[in-house]
Parts: sequence; structure tokens; C-alpha cells
Amino acid sequence: TYEFIRDSAGADPSLRKLFVRALAWETTDADLHEAFAVYGPIQEAVVIVDRNTGRSRGFGFVTFATLAGAQAALRSPSKIINGRTTSCSLASMGTAKSNATKSLAVATASAASALAKSTGDDTALRKLFVRGLAWSTTAETLRTVFGTYGAIEDATVAFDRATGQSRGFGFVTFSTVDGATRALQEPSKTIDDRTTHCNLAIQGVLNKQARLMGHRNAATLAALGLLDHNSP
Repeated sequence: TYEFIRDSAGADPSLRKLFVRALAWETTDADLHEAFAVYGPIQEAVVIVDRNTGRSRGFGFVTFATLAGAQAALRSPSKIINGRTTSCSLASMGTAKSNATKSLAVATASAASALAKSTGDDTALRKLFVRGLAWSTTAETLRTVFGTYGAIEDATVAFDRATGQSRGFGFVTFSTVDGATRALQEPSKTIDDRTTHCNLAIQGVLNKQARLMGHRNAATLAALGLLDHNSP
């Protein structure tokens, strides 16, 4: 019975195909094959290149011939290839993460709507958390960047009380829900040459709820369908 289950799982290529990121630009299919062949026979190894330039996009895929080979490679996810530290994971996990992110966005919006309805205050639907800020980014810069989506009620950057240095995140509160909604349609924004990300600030409350339930963050609960949309 064990052998039957193992063989059936091994027949599924999604359990044998790995995603490899952070490749050096010069890494080739052959380099990828050689690096992973120590774990088991390789069915395919390919570096993804830009169609127009032919240059590597910095990631690739490795499909093992056996489930055991893929499992062995995943036990050591970080590998040095052409002098670069790379990381591998099951390629199919990308879809799972995407679904969890979508579920979390729905759960966050539901929680914000429930809070607004119960309190008569729609701040939860207008206040965004912005992370990944450059140390030099100011509240005025946040106001300028996000002001393109709608009128801003407030914009602040969080600072360390002891050092006075930026903590790398901030908050933006729009005057209207429509403004916040437009900003959230483009969650990643380049500010002061840094790629930042924004989401409804209430998501932090949902993450606390998740940790109280023994999970790392709300994305885990969202993926499992266990997040309480009405308990911010």
C-alpha cells in the first residue's frame, strides 16, 4: 500500500517540479541540471529567459524524474550556484500563495466593512499600511505619492523613539473610501527608488487574530478558510 501511494504521488509532476529563484545572470540550463543532479535524476532543467533580449530572468525550474529526488533537494532549499545563494521550492506552491493572498484581501475587506458598519466609522476602509519605505522617505512624500489616487486626510511615517530613525513603514488615510480603493488596486509602488507595498491597515489586526489562534499570520487562515471576517 505504501509503495502504491508513493508511486502514485511520484507520477504527479507538480510534486517533482521545483522553482529556483535568485539565479546568477550567467547560470545556464546545464548549470542548473548539474547543481540539482546530486539529489537524483533530472527530467528537465530550464532557466527562464526574456523573449526579447535572451537574457536570464533570474529564475528557473527543475523537474526531477522521481519524487525522492525532489524531496531530497527540498531538504536543503538554499544552494550556491555560480557563486550566488539561490532558493528552491515546489513550483506549485506559487499558486497556493496566490490563492491565500486573494483570500486574505477578501477577508480584510470584509472585516473592515463589518467594523465600519458596526461603529459608523469608515476609517478602517480608508486607512492603509505602507511597508518597505526607504529610510529617507517622509510623510510629505507619502502624501504626494498617494495623493494621485485621491484626497489625503493624513500621512505619517513611523519613527523609532530612541534614535529618531524611520522604521521603514507608515500609514496613509484617505478622505474617501474610493481613494483608498484606487490605491489598493496597485499595491506595489516605487517610492524613493524602493518597491513598497500597501494594504488596509486593519490587516495587522487580523494577523494578531491569527497568531492568537496559533498561526503565523492571517494568510494561513485565509487559505484554510478559517479567518473570521467579522471579528477585526
